[in-house]
Amino acid sequence: MTEYDLFAAYLPEIVEMVNLCRRLDKAEFEEWKQDTMEHCPEMVKGLVGKVLGAIDSVVLSVSVA
Repeated sequence: MTEYDLFAAYLPEIVEMVNLCRRLDKAEFEEWKQDTMEHCPEMVKGLVGKVLGAIDSVVLSVSVA
């Protein structure tokens, strides 16, 4: 299974994380990302970093109306 396959398989969960993260202020969001990376196994840090990058781009680029 490729990273893309994993990302696609977990897309509903990633969307849920985006929705939860949009409720956090910037400091809370940055703390959550740091904690997430610190607590994930070394073998998946690359994939987790990419997922966090995708979440980052959505959370930080979308303004709440």
